[in-house]
Amino acid sequence: MRPLPITVPLGIGQTPISFASSLAAANGVPTMRDFCRHVAVDRKGMGRGELRQIKRLARLGDVDPTQLETSWIVRKDGWTFVGGEKLRRQCSLKGFRYCPLCIQDDLSNRAGPRYARPFLRASWMIEAVGTCVIHTTSLVQSRGPVDKYLDDDFAAYVRQHRGEVDRFAAEARPVARSSADAWMHQRLVCHSDPSFLGSLQFHVALRLCEVIGFIELNGVKASARNFEGAALREARERGYRIAAGGVDAIRLFLEKLDTAFWEATHVIGGARLYGPLYRWLQGTMSNPDFDPVRKVIKDHAIDSFPIGPGDVFLGPVEHRRWHSVHSASREYRVHPKRLRKQLEVQGIIGDLAGRSNGRIAFETSAAAGFLTQVSDRVFAPEARRRLQVSAEGFRQLMNEGLVAPLTVRKGGGMHIQYSERQLDEFLKCLAAKAIERNGGETDLVSVQRATSLAGCRFIEVIRLILGRKLDRLELDVSRVGFLALLVCPTEVRKKTVLKNHGGHSLRAVEQRLKTTTNTVRRLVDGGWLPSTDAVNPIKRCTQRVVMPLDIEEFLERYVSLHRLAAASNMQIAALKGQLLAAGIRPAFHLGPGTATFYETSQLASAGPPSLRGRTVR
Repeated sequence: MRPLPITVPLGIGQTPISFASSLAAANGVPTMRDFCRHVAVDRKGMGRGELRQIKRLARLGDVDPTQLETSWIVRKDGWTFVGGEKLRRQCSLKGFRYCPLCIQDDLSNRAGPRYARPFLRASWMIEAVGTCVIHTTSLVQSRGPVDKYLDDDFAAYVRQHRGEVDRFAAEARPVARSSADAWMHQRLVCHSDPSFLGSLQFHVALRLCEVIGFIELNGVKASARNFEGAALREARERGYRIAAGGVDAIRLFLEKLDTAFWEATHVIGGARLYGPLYRWLQGTMSNPDFDPVRKVIKDHAIDSFPIGPGDVFLGPVEHRRWHSVHSASREYRVHPKRLRKQLEVQGIIGDLAGRSNGRIAFETSAAAGFLTQVSDRVFAPEARRRLQVSAEGFRQLMNEGLVAPLTVRKGGGMHIQYSERQLDEFLKCLAAKAIERNGGETDLVSVQRATSLAGCRFIEVIRLILGRKLDRLELDVSRVGFLALLVCPTEVRKKTVLKNHGGHSLRAVEQRLKTTTNTVRRLVDGGWLPSTDAVNPIKRCTQRVVMPLDIEEFLERYVSLHRLAAASNMQIAALKGQLLAAGIRPAFHLGPGTATFYETSQLASAGPPSLRGRTVR
């Protein structure tokens, strides 16, 4: 396909539709519609994004197709693309927006037929662009009636409404130069922007400037409803001046909003903190175009506030930089009062008496080792619960040195603490040789129960387990601590029973002597009946015992008045009177309410006739 006989130069930022309009005017075709029909170019196809239409138009106009693509306006999937820049509901395709002074310049200075010279710039179609960056005047909206056959035909419109252009030009007044408009024009024309805003989709960058500017002007609590017109342009300009500085400038802007968090005494989330900015980003979570902005805001929040895994701030938080006393106490399972006191002692935080635990922050890197150490420490009640052992059993473990406290601070008000890791390692050592099982019937019992059934001490069973001396040892994985260790009580009894001391308890002595408890105690305390302290082989307690030989010797040497009366078939009072008449007195006096004893040797030599020659045992 050859170029048309008459062509026109492609203007900077000229849209393909406007270029077709200029070619139609240059070649004497009344309307662009007629021109497109004659040369088989589908103008609606260009609006739908059909590249072959652009290439055909480029060959007819003798221009590079890529130059046309830089200002190509396409509607697709609910979005508008201007030269590849993505916008949503921000491009005006009804009527024409233009700079009247630029149109006059085109008519006066461009080459080609007169009414083929004016052209429509793509940046003028962006509603956010309010001024001409060349003449610093406001863009105007066409007011003249547009015939349906002249729709999108800008060259034909200027030809029919030249008076409107001249009138707008005469009324044009300089306005303040807009940095935001200059940036948008530069990006739409050159498609190059190395800044952070340039890395964003156009609609995201534009909205970011507007939201930041709104917050800067009105604060985070103001309502953005009905926010448009001059107020929107002012916010866009103010926001661009901030966002143009890149990520660092945006974070400086956010730092001014961060003070609300530290001054608050209640829970405050992202919406309360950053207002419209957070709600905008939260409401677009499904659109990946906003991910770079979300990342900047989220990274700033992570670097500024005590949030971490388990929290949600524009999505789940993956890592943590700051801890508060509150968050650290929850993560490391340490009471906040205790943690706050220890952090002050370590110098990690200062004495911030007026702040709540949620507003006292410290870097995790500075306290990671200390927090791990603190979280590993528990007090005795928690240690007992972790081991599932009684207070007496825990005391025996401590006395044996199997459970040792970490530190003891008397002056600072600190109590004895224990290491959870060491407790777990101790349990793991005990269960090393155990056979695992999961519930079900069994004749084995827990260690605590075995001590009662076997009549031994808790620590004795632990010694058997540590010494690998039990043939039957199982681990019930459905339980925890010592409750999970199951032993055979019969085996424990056999391996913990003590050697019998061979003596008689005072109760047995009482029965052997056929006397009262009080009498036996007086005999033992007075030394007339030798005794000793020995360990009970069953109950493991110390008891006073009398050896059998000492009992026999006592019976050989002494006899009670009660037994003498029974042997002689006499009343006790009568027998006692005979003994007194014979000059025989008791061997010793034990006190009231006790038995009376006489020496057998005296009875044999000088006793009454009724007792001589008798042996009373």
